[in-house]
Amino acid sequence: MKVIKKQVAVLMTLILSQGPFPPDQKIAGFDLEVPFQKWIEFIPETVQYKNKFSKTQKREYTILKPGIWTHVINHHIWQEVKSPCTFAFKRAKVYPSATEKYIEIRGRCKECHGHIHIKCDREPESKSPMVLKCFVVNTDDSLHTGCSKRPMSGNVRVQISKELCEGRMEPHVWRAAEATELMDFGDPEPSHLPNLATLRKAKQERNALELGDKDPVLSLQMLKHSTPHSGSIKDIGLDKFFCHYWSQTQMYMYKLLSKTSTNPTVSFDATGSVVRKLQRPIGMSGHVFLYQGVLAGDKSSSVPVVQMLSERHDVNAITHWLTEWIRAGAPTPKEVVSDFSLALLGALVKAFTPHPDLKSYINVCCGILLGNQSAKVPPCFVRVDVAHCIKMICQWDCLKKKSHRIKDFFVRSMAQLLKSQSMDDARELLRRITIVALSETEGNDSSGVPLISERCKKYLKARIAEENVIIPDEEGEDLEKADQMQWVDDQTQTDLRQWVTEICEESRSLAVANGDHDNMHFLPEIIPNIIWLASYLPLWTGVMIPHFRSTNIIASSANVEAEFKNIKHGLFKHENLPIRVDRFIARHLSFIEGNMRICSAKQKSKEKGEEDAAVATVIVKEANTLPTIPCSVDVKPEMNASCSGTSDVVTNIHSPEEDPVENWRGLALPPKKRKRNSYLSPCPEWLHADPSVRGKKLKVELLKNGNNQQPVKLRKSRISVLNTCAFDAFCQCLCCAFCDSITFANFVCGEGSNNLLQLVKTISTKGLNAQAYIQRAELLSGIFKPIQLKSGALQIDAQCHISTIIEKSVTKHACVCFTKQCSSQFCSLSTQVTREIPFVCTSVAVLQASGIAHLQAAVEEGLNLPESPCLRPIQSPSQCPSAFKTDSTSGKVLCAGKVSHSYSLGELLWIDTDLGSNSIEFPLSEFPSNLMLQGQRFTLRSVIAFRGGLTQDALGHYVAYCRRSPCVWEIYDDLRSGVTGVSEKNKICPHAVLYTKD
Repeated sequence: MKVIKKQVAVLMTLILSQGPFPPDQKIAGFDLEVPFQKWIEFIPETVQYKNKFSKTQKREYTILKPGIWTHVINHHIWQEVKSPCTFAFKRAKVYPSATEKYIEIRGRCKECHGHIHIKCDREPESKSPMVLKCFVVNTDDSLHTGCSKRPMSGNVRVQISKELCEGRMEPHVWRAAEATELMDFGDPEPSHLPNLATLRKAKQERNALELGDKDPVLSLQMLKHSTPHSGSIKDIGLDKFFCHYWSQTQMYMYKLLSKTSTNPTVSFDATGSVVRKLQRPIGMSGHVFLYQGVLAGDKSSSVPVVQMLSERHDVNAITHWLTEWIRAGAPTPKEVVSDFSLALLGALVKAFTPHPDLKSYINVCCGILLGNQSAKVPPCFVRVDVAHCIKMICQWDCLKKKSHRIKDFFVRSMAQLLKSQSMDDARELLRRITIVALSETEGNDSSGVPLISERCKKYLKARIAEENVIIPDEEGEDLEKADQMQWVDDQTQTDLRQWVTEICEESRSLAVANGDHDNMHFLPEIIPNIIWLASYLPLWTGVMIPHFRSTNIIASSANVEAEFKNIKHGLFKHENLPIRVDRFIARHLSFIEGNMRICSAKQKSKEKGEEDAAVATVIVKEANTLPTIPCSVDVKPEMNASCSGTSDVVTNIHSPEEDPVENWRGLALPPKKRKRNSYLSPCPEWLHADPSVRGKKLKVELLKNGNNQQPVKLRKSRISVLNTCAFDAFCQCLCCAFCDSITFANFVCGEGSNNLLQLVKTISTKGLNAQAYIQRAELLSGIFKPIQLKSGALQIDAQCHISTIIEKSVTKHACVCFTKQCSSQFCSLSTQVTREIPFVCTSVAVLQASGIAHLQAAVEEGLNLPESPCLRPIQSPSQCPSAFKTDSTSGKVLCAGKVSHSYSLGELLWIDTDLGSNSIEFPLSEFPSNLMLQGQRFTLRSVIAFRGGLTQDALGHYVAYCRRSPCVWEIYDDLRSGVTGVSEKNKICPHAVLYTKD
């Protein structure tokens, strides 16, 4: 074999040196230009080898820098000829002293056995490319299979593995990106493009460099005593495994934020599936969980402060971790939050309070709530996360198989306990919930008096709707005696389980009366669950908030949950979790260290800003220190809009809702408010929900545009309605007003003959169905004239201005009744004439000049019409004194009296805010929440906005923005799939505004 290779080399030398190539050889020649920057990377260097003939002398050779030059040369060959050959370069000789041959390289293809000869005549000059003459002999593309690859070695292997690991890139993603750079469509696969197996192996080797030993525990011990993690890994246990770790920067930031935050809260939780089980002599270890504590400071900032990986998950193991953290110098937190894990709760009590267990802590809190003077407030407020508590209630077996209405009622009622901040309120809620659950019937008794179960249910519905609840006198008489006896017993009772058990027994005795119909919320099997949950009342409700002086009404561990998400889906996004414990801790500590540096920089920036603000305040005070100048009472300071709004502007600048500390998406941050589907949010629909309807949703449903609906059958004819956005927006406003206003709801219920109001009541109480769309078609057929199509079907085009819908729909219940009367008794207008107006016209000039915030002034100017001359013809001029008549140019005798105007307002107040062609967009937050007109208060309910078409020929579109509660708006767009929330900062072009009388 060696003889054959030598003969081939001799043949190549002869061929290349003799000039013309033999005709039977396939030879291709081309020149390569290697940039000078690449040439510098593998510039020749002198190396010494042993001399086998002499022990003292060395052999010196000049060679190209190994591990680099082959990859560079092969890459440039591919760029020049796109050859599929897998060249293996066997020889590269450098002749520094030669004048005609500086470098000579030989190579051979692994698959087709073709040869390549590369020669460089002279050394390149500075900043000039190196020119290589290349000759390829006897290559055959048909013999290439595409499976042979050049070895990925040297610096190329290091660089690629670094990109895969540090760039968090999957091998197939890297390979596709590299192919995009190297290949054109139709090219063969390059021999130096590594396959997936090679890339995965290189990535594995790179990751293995982070590990000190094959044994993860031994490797972890090596990490503990080596930089950069020495001092961060604290304690390591073998069997059962545990590891406590936190960095010094974490400890420093925790101490700093604990002092500067107004109410620092540490959230603790655990998660799994992050590290692998450990190999033991008799099998595998148990599951290893990650425990972490996250500090929630001011302005929604959160910082991880302590971590643990543990195979043990009992109270003692967790307590040991937290105790060692306190012993290391961490101050005891004032408030801690976790889920309903009894192991975590017990460990938090043992580590942060002087009480030996969770039961003792609860009994002490119970004694404080019941007025025990000897009971002292613990140093740490232990609480349960609201989301975990609500989820646990939803998963009670007694509620799983019940209808949505029943489950939603009890979950929302229990959620009211979460916001209770007094023992009296908690007792009242528990009593009423248990009475409703234990009563088989409800309604009225035989004498027509409402049962206590009926009154309790109305009370709970009002609390769910967030209404001001007043206990009726008759209900207070029923419970007054039992309440007094119970409170006396509670003074000496410190066991909450016994306390709530007695409440349930009292409720059982009050729930025996018979009503006129069955109670759909009769659920006696929920009582054991309520007793168990109420025995932990100080942990999951707000009854201890006044005693600990906490500012967090609702406890949340969302910060630690977000940190777990950052770890699993951010730090290890491109990893296949679980991984080895040593690798996880090394990567996690590096991640924490980076976050601590960012947090430290923000904290310093905050402190610098506070110092600058303090200095500026001192300068302003010194500049404004002027001598007092007496002035008369008549002199008034001049005020303008800019002066009066100064404090508001400063407040908005420093508002926590606009602080971009954790808003890495910038302006995309939505307003910070709880979602409407939360069990803790107000649900006014519960006040009017029809208990006979078994639907799942308890909210105002969305009317769909007639363009997207099938024709309905009305009076034996099929009728289709088009462009119904104006009517739909109008109807949605009334439905939300029905749910949110008790006064308007009572008014609607008293109007049984009005078809429009009955449609509103049906949608609000029973939801949308086919009959509701039939009623809509019937109402629109009375406003618009149907057109008969060739197919015999009828069609209604409801395209119109919103004022048309209001004018045609509220004729019987006008917003304003205008009355005018002439001062002359001889005039035909001497008796009052009343005219009903469906909506109020405003002063356009006021809205254009001052904005929608001055809507009340615009309404008052539109309503208060001045006296005007009558000038009506007098029917009997001879009987009218001259003082009450005047002559006109046409010869007629006219009335000389004055016409005065007055008005009265109805239950609804529709205000026309269409500014015509000079339309202006206003943010929802600027609409006045209340108007005071004629000594009566009107509350803002909805705004109907208009959106212009995208093209000149396109139609506009009406949308309803309904204000369900302060700062909570919903958009009702009949072209969308459902109701969504909207920020009050959203700007709209209003055409009509709805207010209801309180």
